Amino acid sequence: VEKILTANYAGELEDLSWIAHPRDWATYDGLTSSGDDQPLMPTPWASRLRRLATTALSITEGGGAESSMIIGDFSELLIGTLGGIRFQTFDIGTLTDSSDVSHNMLTDYKRALRLVTRVDSVVLQPGVFCKLTGVTAT
Repeated sequence: VEKILTANYAGELEDLSWIAHPRDWATYDGLTSSGDDQPLMPTPWASRLRRLATTALSITEGGGAESSMIIGDFSELLIGTLGGIRFQTFDIGTLTDSSDVSHNMLTDYKRALRLVTRVDSVVLQPGVFCKLTGVTAT
């Protein structure tokens, strides 16, 4: 948060999102004081951030158990499509899902949908994002 504020962030801390893997949120929320084993309270800055979880962040970086977290104002991130979006439906053929189950579109009365697009992104204010690396779970 200090790095973002030092970059002259003009927004409110409540506009910043803190994104981490669910494993890291569980570790963070499980921290206790060593004296009386009471849960630790978030710092004033950390308590004002919107917390989001995603398994898209790796937990096997570095030595195999490290991860990263991202803090930023995602209203400063633009995502757009290049050339539009094209949808295609298929009602014949065979499709194998992620569980290795095959589906015959014709005999199972199913349809498959394919979306084709090109996507790009741009950060309007790079200083409003910070990546925390080397995060480890205890």
